[in-house]
Amino acid sequence: MMECRGLGNDVLVESLSPAARQHLEGCADCRARRAQLRSLEGELRALSRALPPTADPALVRRIVARIPQRAASSRGPWRWAAGLAAAAALLLAVVLSTRENPRELPREVVAVPAPPPIENVLDPVPPPPAPKAPEPAPVPVAPPKTVPAPSPNPEPVPAPKPPEPATPTPAPAVPPRPAPKAPESKPARIVLALSGVEGAIEMQDGETWKKVAKAAEWDVASALRSGERLARFTLPDGTRATLRPRTELRILASAPPSLSLEKGEAYFDVVPAAGRQFSVVTPDARVQVTGTQFSVKRSDHTEVYVSAGEVHVSNEKGDVKVDAGNASSARKGTAPARPRAVDADRANAWRREMDSPETTVYRYDFEDGRLPLPWSTGKVVNYGPPRGLNKFCLQGAPGIDLDYLRMDKRATTFRPGLKLRFRYWAKNVEAIWVQMSCERTRDNFRYELKYVATGKWETVELPVADFYRLITPGDRPIEGDRFTWLNFAVAGTNGDVYFDDIELVEAQK
Repeated sequence: MMECRGLGNDVLVESLSPAARQHLEGCADCRARRAQLRSLEGELRALSRALPPTADPALVRRIVARIPQRAASSRGPWRWAAGLAAAAALLLAVVLSTRENPRELPREVVAVPAPPPIENVLDPVPPPPAPKAPEPAPVPVAPPKTVPAPSPNPEPVPAPKPPEPATPTPAPAVPPRPAPKAPESKPARIVLALSGVEGAIEMQDGETWKKVAKAAEWDVASALRSGERLARFTLPDGTRATLRPRTELRILASAPPSLSLEKGEAYFDVVPAAGRQFSVVTPDARVQVTGTQFSVKRSDHTEVYVSAGEVHVSNEKGDVKVDAGNASSARKGTAPARPRAVDADRANAWRREMDSPETTVYRYDFEDGRLPLPWSTGKVVNYGPPRGLNKFCLQGAPGIDLDYLRMDKRATTFRPGLKLRFRYWAKNVEAIWVQMSCERTRDNFRYELKYVATGKWETVELPVADFYRLITPGDRPIEGDRFTWLNFAVAGTNGDVYFDDIELVEAQK
């Protein structure tokens, strides 16, 4: 491996051999000496360019050319500086002597070769030399300052401070441009899709009325009316509306649905569900519900009859809550009347004129105050939640049971038109299951209420054909299946649960 003494100044200044490059990678002193040589050589070349025209160009070239050889002949790591200092002093003397001669001589441009590029000792392969560019014509400059000779132990020169950024001149104020106007968009069309249309329903189309088929789109700009008979339709949220003859409705909103009753009478069956909202507005009041069965009649005032659930009747003068089995009325400029107990089922019985005729298989309303023989569990009470004119109901937490074996066999044989109806009142209940035990499958068929209302009487109607087998949910009852047991099971309740008006009916074809 090459030692420091083998690296003369000429070796350090010229292109490095691989051995010299390897030595420089591990020797900090030699790298510092090479950097100082490069710096001094550059300064001397700068001095040569600043000489006046009277200087001898040949002399300058000889001095510059002999710098590495003079320095290389010195002994010791730093004695090369003496040779460089002598060369610098000689060159300075030439500069000063030529400044004392004021005679104008013809100017001669001396082309001094540019120093070779400083090599990076860490590069494994030296980069190729850049092509030499032609020297520009010399420009007269001020006399150079005296360059002191370098000390044996040169100190690193501090880097110059970066110039402070100049304070930017503020741009002239430009008046703000007016914000572009958003393109006008047409309001969204309010439409309700009607399905399951029955009876004579007409929809306004300009100045004419057109009959509605089984399904249609109902636009907010169009009125809808029934003909000379009852009519019925279903809204997208499952609400079913039954209209008496010559009843007229309009759309106020589609989400949640809100209808305006101009005249006539309509019965609404709103399916209970979490977050469900529905309203009917008349010139006298607004009827707001969350899931219930009620009717609204509009003549010179508004009448509301509630069969199940509860509604809120309000106007600018006040509001009242109307529970199942009650009714209220409202007039313009007057607060809605206090609820009054009525036979709401009889008042709303007209809606069933559109249904198929029914045969009642059995019905229990418990109004005689006793528990009939087929009921093996449950307690008939008269202190349950009030419901209009009703007095008694069946208390049954966590459930009630009906023994079909104590009844006529015909009452418990499945036929496709069978429907089970009942009312319930519950609070803090997680689930209600209705189950029937089948002899053929030796298993239960079940129906689970999707949503259990809290703190109000609700009415439920279940087609027995929708019951599913407990072990294999895909199985359904088949005609001729004989049921031996009916059960209402309640889960997750912290209080009493009440049932009423339990009946099994068969719709006639």
